[in-house]
Amino acid sequence: MILNHRVNFGAAQPVVTTSLWEGVETYIDVFMPNDRTATHHRAGALARELTPGLTRRLEDHGVCLSSCLDFWEDELVLQAFNRSLLLSPSIYGNPWFLRDDEFPKLARIFNLHRRFKDILVEAIALPEDQYGPFAVSRGNSRTRFISLRNLTWNTRTYRIQLDESIGLKKNKKDVSVRQLFPSERILDYFQWGNSLEVEVLPFRTSLILASTRKIDEYGIRGCDYEIVRDTPGQAVIFKLLGMPGSTVKIQLPTEYRKFTTARIDGVQMNGLIRGKEIKVNFPGKANEESWHRKIGVLQPCKVPADAEALFEATCFAADNNALEVRAVQRSGPSRIPQVIASRDAFFNKKMFINRGIWDKNLFDANLNTFFIARLDKRAVRVDFGETIFMDKLVIRMRDREEHDLNPALHTFDEDTETQVSADLKTWTTLELGCRGKGTIALATVPSDFPIRYLRIHGAPQRIAEIEAYLKKKKLERSKWRASNLFHSYKDRPAVSPWSLPFRLKEIHKNSYLAVAINGHHGNEGAYAALRLDDRYIGASDRSVSFPSNTWEYFNVEAEKDYTYYFPLEPEMTGKNLEIVVLILQDGLNEIKPEAWITAYPIPYESRELILYTK
Repeated sequence: MILNHRVNFGAAQPVVTTSLWEGVETYIDVFMPNDRTATHHRAGALARELTPGLTRRLEDHGVCLSSCLDFWEDELVLQAFNRSLLLSPSIYGNPWFLRDDEFPKLARIFNLHRRFKDILVEAIALPEDQYGPFAVSRGNSRTRFISLRNLTWNTRTYRIQLDESIGLKKNKKDVSVRQLFPSERILDYFQWGNSLEVEVLPFRTSLILASTRKIDEYGIRGCDYEIVRDTPGQAVIFKLLGMPGSTVKIQLPTEYRKFTTARIDGVQMNGLIRGKEIKVNFPGKANEESWHRKIGVLQPCKVPADAEALFEATCFAADNNALEVRAVQRSGPSRIPQVIASRDAFFNKKMFINRGIWDKNLFDANLNTFFIARLDKRAVRVDFGETIFMDKLVIRMRDREEHDLNPALHTFDEDTETQVSADLKTWTTLELGCRGKGTIALATVPSDFPIRYLRIHGAPQRIAEIEAYLKKKKLERSKWRASNLFHSYKDRPAVSPWSLPFRLKEIHKNSYLAVAINGHHGNEGAYAALRLDDRYIGASDRSVSFPSNTWEYFNVEAEKDYTYYFPLEPEMTGKNLEIVVLILQDGLNEIKPEAWITAYPIPYESRELILYTK
């Protein structure tokens, strides 16, 4: 095989096995951003059309696992079963950034493709009016994989016809149908020629298996499930899925009753392997409202008196770390030794450290590591994580012994302004001594003055350390976070705000608010935040991504269709909430903002089922 990745082979091009489809990598928000508002960053990747003539002699670079990880599995299902190119399934980047519980999902998709790879080479493009955009059926005359997608904010229902139109040869045997993604479920048996309706969730993928042959994949009747482990010679592990407070009756299909023991959450349930129905209760209280729904449409309003506080709330909630840093922080610590070693190898390499693209470098007691802003004329902000008291603030630009290669990087502006606040509304200016060119700057602070936030306008682009002291004791910094790419509010104040007050009667697990700013607003021209009674809550994430100090290449910028994401906490239930979107000076007010509540992962409760062979 000859793999052509942006190489001009000239006259030899006809014998090259693959070339890069559209010349595009899938590095999310670097080379592949959203082209619309959506519930997540990967809607642009899910919206890719089919290859010309459904050819497989192309390479799509695989699914990138370096940035904006949520919904990676939807993209991989399309890559493996919809396009199914010569090198599919394929991933690249940093798969060790995934959460530990996501690796079984990764393995399941790869294993499914491996088992059926020989029949996935033949494809039929399905009509869009019945199956939605870019739907494909792959397989042979007896077994078909139908990949569907939904690129809208509302759940879509598609009707699958179980006949020759999807490639199933007429057969007297019933057609066994299963959903394999986003969760697995045994749907039922149908006569050839009949049809069934399948729901596809907003901005998600669905994979359906239809076969007149016996399906050898393990399954459970009666509820959704995930297969956590299906390894020859070992017990099979299922994760049974159900909504909080629900009850289901599950049954093990006849062909899978060769097991000796069944346990649900450690409790023996051997009736299951004898063909009995077993009642399974899922914990929690049943919800009254859908976990995905529209909250409302924002309306124009006057510029509020606290517009600056709202803008600052999102600047402090977000960060400007490399996209790779955001990815690993999203997933949290791992317990898998190989994953830990891979992450350490990546983040501890000199090339990564020297780029200065992680805010933790400001708080590591090392004057040889830096946080370096890739854009000038931006403010440095520090959230101390809680209200603290200090009597001295110290900013260290570099070690005194360091050779001065680029003094402009560690020089304060002449009009530098340093301010602190406890609530984002009231700001107090500090006198920062030793400004200009140097190695250190410091400010004296009244020791009884409560502080949560620090912002510096006109700070150096490169800073080594930020410290605070109280009675000569250095304060602990594990909760401190910083950003250095957001502009100052005074440079671009709010001019055209929009608002939506609302209350939530209940909040499902994994829920977040998606504020879709549909239309043109200009680059960094629209910011969103929440009021919660007398508090301000910023958006910790946005598509396209907030500006970042990038590892490989600049992340994209966009003039339209931002979506801001706000994680929702149980204590917000029943409270007075208000979404505010601020169109900033020099931005465009050609928008129709609306708000949705949604969740990722789907807010199922789960029970563990283990089937033993010994």
